[in-house]
Amino acid sequence: MLNRIRRLFGSDEAKDVAFSEGWIDGFFGGVASKSGASVSTGSAMQVPAFYRGVMVIADGLAQLPLVLYRKSGKGSEPATDHPLHDLMLYKPNGWQDGMEWVRTTVMHAASSGVGVSYRNVVNGQLRELIPVKPEHCQIDIQPTLDLKYCLTLENGQYMEVGRDEVFHLRGPSWDSARGLDPVRLGKEEIGLSQTIAEMQAKMHKNGVKPSGMFTLDGVKAGDPNIDRTRENITQMYSGSPNAGKPILASGALKFTPIQFNSVDAQTLDTRKHQIEEIGRLLGVFAIMLGHAGDQSPTFASAEAFFEAHVRYTLQPWIKSFISACNTQLLTMDELRDGYSFRMDTSELIRGSLKDRTEYYKAALGSNGSPGWLDVDEVREDDGWNPRGMTTIFAPVGMAPTGEGGLPIVPQAVEPVAVETDATKAAADGYTPTDEMAAEARRGLDWREEFNRGGTAVGVSRARDIVNQRGLSRDTVMRMVSFFARHEVDKQGLGFSPGEEGYPSAGRIAWALWGGDAGRAWANRIADQIERAEEG
Repeated sequence: MLNRIRRLFGSDEAKDVAFSEGWIDGFFGGVASKSGASVSTGSAMQVPAFYRGVMVIADGLAQLPLVLYRKSGKGSEPATDHPLHDLMLYKPNGWQDGMEWVRTTVMHAASSGVGVSYRNVVNGQLRELIPVKPEHCQIDIQPTLDLKYCLTLENGQYMEVGRDEVFHLRGPSWDSARGLDPVRLGKEEIGLSQTIAEMQAKMHKNGVKPSGMFTLDGVKAGDPNIDRTRENITQMYSGSPNAGKPILASGALKFTPIQFNSVDAQTLDTRKHQIEEIGRLLGVFAIMLGHAGDQSPTFASAEAFFEAHVRYTLQPWIKSFISACNTQLLTMDELRDGYSFRMDTSELIRGSLKDRTEYYKAALGSNGSPGWLDVDEVREDDGWNPRGMTTIFAPVGMAPTGEGGLPIVPQAVEPVAVETDATKAAADGYTPTDEMAAEARRGLDWREEFNRGGTAVGVSRARDIVNQRGLSRDTVMRMVSFFARHEVDKQGLGFSPGEEGYPSAGRIAWALWGGDAGRAWANRIADQIERAEEG
């Protein structure tokens, strides 16, 4: 089949092409199932169970804020100064907010195995993520085993781009290039659901299904009394306005109801079973599709189902989505510097007010056990503003024990104040020097003029240095790591004045981090920090 398609479009190049199943479905009218129905992604989304299963996954991820964090001290904090923070959280493109883009991307991936967005990059910075319909995306595996994406945008624009120019969320993948298409894998289950729904719709439209039968004793076929009686019954008792009226008739008129037969019951059972089959196909519990099975769940069992839904249905998609964001939107330098995307799943598993109260009591310290959260952390987790209450409590009398189980009484030690750059900057951070600020300003000017050198992290760092903002301990350590990794850039052409291509991309990146003055300053501060921590 693929060879015919290649010949049809005049391609004689010997390579593997992973055509979009949605594109093939659209070209050939869908995939035929044994039930006779033609199944495509579009027709599958018209099956309520399939649509609800896809949306349960997509909405489950879309309701979670996608936030970019960076390591800070022993924890992490939102990287609000990084361009990707606001882009991914608030406005990935000109017409979608963060929730809508996540929902569309996951909906494409869950329904077809492929969720692709074109990355619109301007001056080296990601400005937009534009979703592409799965049926408008073709993946070409090059002879070099690299991937080429053939995309058709909503405005009809066609482009061929590399994998670094797209964001690609895959479903479970067999060939590693694109995710498996659940519509093609489950075409029989989806096709049977379509066929049964269509059969019952036509039966209601064209079939004869009366609720009962009237008989007139002693009246033969063709007697005008039959037509007269039918008209009277229809006029007086049919339709919703006449529902429930008592029927008054002579003894010659007899009514026989037509009962619900076994074929009707089997049809209903089949439709219920197809809901469960489609749920298995998508990895979604039937209760999340509005189908409880033979028995209605209790509150306890329903809660267990919802917890299982988060763990076994949503968590794999969440991890896959976060991994795609980290590896495709962040550079290796940014990953080494501690940047990473997160989705907070606490809202999905947040319990009742009583359960949360018990959890917070234990977290603050109770029943002879030390706490692990302070009051401000509890307030923030519950949606309240902090109040400056940052003490973590331990029960009175709890102390480490020594030989024989006797408590160890700590001896008071008078601290010795040694003022260094490391101790002076404990509160406000380490202030960059004037030489560093001048070099960072030079780097920003170069980057604007030549449109090369450095990353979004480097630009953010340069702005902090130019404004001589206090830099944290972790930032200083990241600067030491950066200069150590990029020392080799000095050997490249264009690093020194007078060389061709000056200033090179490596020279500009070096300047953004404060240049030689920044390296000497960061190394000095790092040495002082290490001595202070060791002593």
